[in-house]
Amino acid sequence: MSDGPKDPVSPPHRRFMLRQAGLRLWLAVGVVVAAILLLIYG
Repeated sequence: MSDGPKDPVSPPHRRFMLRQAGLRLWLAVGVVVAAILLLIYG
C-alpha cells in the first residue's frame, strides 16, 4: 500500500491524527472553561 519512501504517513492517517489532536484540544478547552466556571460560581 506504500506509494513511496518519501511519505511514510498516508493522508487519511494524517487527517485522522489531526482530528484526534483537534478533539484533544477541544477537550482541554472544555476542562479549562469548567474549572473557571467552578472557581467563579463554586
